[in-house]
Amino acid sequence: MMIKGFYHLAESYHGERELKNASYADEITIGLYSEDEGTEGEFAIKWFKDEELGARLEAYDDSWPILNQCLDLIQALKYKEGIKPDECVELLLKLGYKDLTNRENLYK
Repeated sequence: MMIKGFYHLAESYHGERELKNASYADEITIGLYSEDEGTEGEFAIKWFKDEELGARLEAYDDSWPILNQCLDLIQALKYKEGIKPDECVELLLKLGYKDLTNRENLYK
């Protein structure tokens, strides 16, 4: 069974390290995931440092079908110009997406 879920990079255990030298300030990856941690596809919303935290949607062409399965999010975002990462997380949770963010380093 596939679930709609997301990973919030800034809130993950490795987020600070990954974002330190990245061109973006934050990233939320959204997709359809199976319980065995596989995915049918995913896309990301990124907030770039040089764009005053304006959000940008990014998806590779093999994930375009997933956008169609996340129309609830796309429709909700059309009214959210200037949305910040924490507001996006709140919206995702409200829409029933599962927070899959790895907040604890399991490899310590």
